[in-house]
Amino acid sequence: MKKFFIISLVWLILVGRLAADDFFKEYTVYETPFYLGGYLSTEYIKGDRQEAFLFDDIAFLAYAEGARWDFVAELEAKNIYIEQSRPTDMQSSNLNFSIERLNLTYYIDDANTIRIGKFNTPVGFWNLTPINVLRETTSNPYIIDNTFPKLTSGLCYRRSINQNYDLLYIVLQNNDEIDSSYNNFNIKQHYSATLEIEKEIIYKGSVGYFKEREGSNSVYALAALRYDLFNHTFTLEASTRRKDSKTVVPYDIYFQYVWNFAEKYFLIGRIERYRTEYSKKLEEAIGVAGLTYRPAPNVAIKAEYDRYSFEKRDKILFSFSFIF
Repeated sequence: MKKFFIISLVWLILVGRLAADDFFKEYTVYETPFYLGGYLSTEYIKGDRQEAFLFDDIAFLAYAEGARWDFVAELEAKNIYIEQSRPTDMQSSNLNFSIERLNLTYYIDDANTIRIGKFNTPVGFWNLTPINVLRETTSNPYIIDNTFPKLTSGLCYRRSINQNYDLLYIVLQNNDEIDSSYNNFNIKQHYSATLEIEKEIIYKGSVGYFKEREGSNSVYALAALRYDLFNHTFTLEASTRRKDSKTVVPYDIYFQYVWNFAEKYFLIGRIERYRTEYSKKLEEAIGVAGLTYRPAPNVAIKAEYDRYSFEKRDKILFSFSFIF
């Protein structure tokens, strides 16, 4: 019954948008500044460890904006339907929605902005495009899970520090999370500072501290750069993390190249290498080759191959995602 409901829901969303005059026109709430929308992602995995089809996630968003403010609320359900044939034959479904984002932003003036609520931590580049349809590949670099909390429930102050609009971000959290369901760390404190400098190359540097609910303390540092040259984009991020008195992530680094070789078509190459030292040491190097087709700005069809150097985890990924 759940499977039928999920497939029917997805089908109604897709057919409804295709039947609309404008596939990407958001729904407006009558005579209010609010808009309604969402996104959907499907995925097929075939690899050494798993073969499965997923309705990966679905989210519903409400957002609004005024002259000096904007508001975002996002409810998301992940792995809403999985049909797997390997390593075990199984089907599962999940329609439990959690709060992914819930925040209010106030633009004090041209140089100062304050955001309060639950938001994506403004560290690095990849973490600011967290959903499948927006990012370059279906998979994420491991740096996103290893180093810092992806989501913060607190306050973010952003200041433009000069006429070049170089930016300083200060993140403060000293409370329980609004909803910890999809965060990579279950935290009750998080403090970070990020400096972003934009010239021909965009540079970002971050340092931070967070405390998990079970009591452990971590400090981290991350450096990143991005360079856009006509139809080519180069991105590099590198990080390290120390937990209590032990360096648990000595290094975690990726370099990615994206070539927009034809209208709506993108070739992606990424190399990653990381080392973790939790209960046991783990070192891995990963190569990713991908192709993304964007028939429209808010639709992505992707294919990629992930090659692991040490563990037997190679896989092929296909995905279809869109914003509605």
